[in-house]
Amino acid sequence: MEPGASSEHGLAAPAGSRMRRQERSLCEARRGGRGRPVRIPDRLRCHEPAGRAYDLTGPQALTHRQQVEAISAGLGRAIAFEALTYGQARRAYIASGFPAEIAEFVLGYQAEYAEEPPALSPTFEQVTGRKGRTLAQWAAYHAAELASSA
Repeated sequence: MEPGASSEHGLAAPAGSRMRRQERSLCEARRGGRGRPVRIPDRLRCHEPAGRAYDLTGPQALTHRQQVEAISAGLGRAIAFEALTYGQARRAYIASGFPAEIAEFVLGYQAEYAEEPPALSPTFEQVTGRKGRTLAQWAAYHAAELASSA
């Protein structure tokens, strides 16, 4: 979960929240890009069991600092990054309205990936037939929305 992340990523966190250092691969959850539903190619569909869940990742594994740098590049302006300790991040989540148990769950999830970042997966390109957007490309595409919410 990223602070102030867009709901299009299926994530939400209080703006101004900060997390522990970790690498992540973000995958944009828009329906097939350009607002269209993702169509599973027949070549994949006929060989996969019905109801299969796909492990989709973005094209890069990024630390929080690298995520901020990518968003800055996409928006064409500087965004500050401030690392917080577990306790500082927990207090920030709780102060913004997260119940303590949810704050601890989120921070535990983040700590898990800080120690062992998830591997990148080629599945997004295999399923959609196109490369996923980088975080900088995503930020540039959503620059107007992000500016209006700042």
